Amino acid sequence: MATHDRRDAKGRRSGSRGPSILRFEPLEGRQLLAANFGSALAGARGPDLVAVSFRSDSTGDWGESINISGTLRNEGNVDAASPFKVDVYVSAAPDRSTGAVRIGSVEFDGVKAGDEVEFQETLDLPPVAVPGMSSDDAVHIGLVVDAGNAVAEVNQANNVDRGLNIDSAVVRIVPQASAHLEVRSVEFENPSPNWGELVQVTARIENTHPGRAPASVARVVLTPPNIPAGTGQDVTLVGDLEVRELQPYSSAKVSGYVRLPDGPPKDFPEAGGFIARVVADAGYDVHPVFAPQAPQGRGIDWEVLTITPASDADPVDPNLARPDLAASTLLTPGATLTWGGTFQVAATVTNQGPASAGPLHLRFLLAGPNGELNNALVLGDALLENGLAAGASQTVNQTLKLPGKLPFNIPLGDGIGRLVVQVDPENLVDESSISNNFALSVPMTLKLPVPE
Repeated sequence: MATHDRRDAKGRRSGSRGPSILRFEPLEGRQLLAANFGSALAGARGPDLVAVSFRSDSTGDWGESINISGTLRNEGNVDAASPFKVDVYVSAAPDRSTGAVRIGSVEFDGVKAGDEVEFQETLDLPPVAVPGMSSDDAVHIGLVVDAGNAVAEVNQANNVDRGLNIDSAVVRIVPQASAHLEVRSVEFENPSPNWGELVQVTARIENTHPGRAPASVARVVLTPPNIPAGTGQDVTLVGDLEVRELQPYSSAKVSGYVRLPDGPPKDFPEAGGFIARVVADAGYDVHPVFAPQAPQGRGIDWEVLTITPASDADPVDPNLARPDLAASTLLTPGATLTWGGTFQVAATVTNQGPASAGPLHLRFLLAGPNGELNNALVLGDALLENGLAAGASQTVNQTLKLPGKLPFNIPLGDGIGRLVVQVDPENLVDESSISNNFALSVPMTLKLPVPE
């Protein structure tokens, strides 16, 4: 069974599930205000849903998330028993008359007469600026209560435009600085271990850019003798080094244990001087661009481990049965992707070898028009917890999201790309071949979201 990472899109109903992030939708031409019933409301019976408070983050950036919270009240004398939703818009104007774009919805199961219900959600701003932005770089976040008129209210005129901090808020757009992690020093406690042993490693990781770096992991990769590190013949050792959140231009010392394979992986010698290199941001939590760092130098990000078999180790079997993992297909629901949008893919993985494979990862990327991985975007991972038996196949359905913002303020635009699935991207599984560990989608058209 596949489990999905943090980059999966999720929807919840208020109180139990959060915003349903929907496609961007324009507000122009849509009638928002119902007629004022005036004295006809006197004595009328029915629900009356209104926003009574609303807050959002004071600053944000295009393509990034903002937090919103608020309170709704049923001021009517009848329960609002049916489910309804509140749409959330961003606009350059307080009344959403200029370039308003819906960024999501909050769903409710209903509200009893006289009751209040609170909500708290995280939504994404559009990946590009809405039309009509002023020089102060401020945008307005506004609510439309009971969007779609699912509830037969006695008054719909109070579903919008009640005022600042009641059903609207102001967000100032502040571009976020990028972060980047590098390894500054590394030390292995035992430079002469045996295969299968635990090895303690200590490294110092630095954030070299002006942005905040979220918590991340560093990993250790092993390269055979006389092979340049980072050329694709590395294997990743089991064990993560947890790196805390790092403020701009700060560093942290991390330490942990990694385990060497029980024996030399395929095409590795039984003994010799192996390069053990620490790779920062190995899970692409900080910088989602697939651009492996070049080795920096001995004692900086790598050291030499003299690895030998234990004295009581069995001889290496040259005919050892190994798994052979292959990604056979990568299917998409269409041929167009929208920046900032979510979509589903289906990847089929087969173990063509005579031996089973333990737990294994899949990685999904957005690559160039021909599948080239230079500066590809890492979209997410999936885990096959039970691995794959010899001869078995499994289809993994994964929800992915294109970023609404690229690192270092690289502009988004229309273009062509391909999705890529990599099986065992870090070579944790000792396979007989790794040449078939990826599959490409058909060419995908990449589009900016356009109000309809």
